[in-house]
Amino acid sequence: MKGNNKRQRSNFTIKISVLEELESLVPSGQRSEFVNNAIEEAMKDFARKKALESIKKLKKMGPKLSSEELVKQIKDARRY
Repeated sequence: MKGNNKRQRSNFTIKISVLEELESLVPSGQRSEFVNNAIEEAMKDFARKKALESIKKLKKMGPKLSSEELVKQIKDARRY
C-alpha cells in the first residue's frame, strides 16, 4: 500500500456529522491524506482482528500444549 502513491478519485457516503467534524478539524488541503491514512489504519486493524479470530479458531481445534511443548515440537519439525 505505502509503495504505491498513485491516487484515484472515489466517492463515499458518510454521516453528515462525520463530514462536519472532518471539515472543522482538518484543513481543506489535508483532508484527502487524512482520510487515506485513516482508511489504511482501519484496514490494518481489521486485518489484525481477522488474523486473531483465525488464531483463536486454530487454538480450539489443535491439541492443548504448553508453551514449552509447542516450542519443542516446532524445533523438532525444523530439524527435517
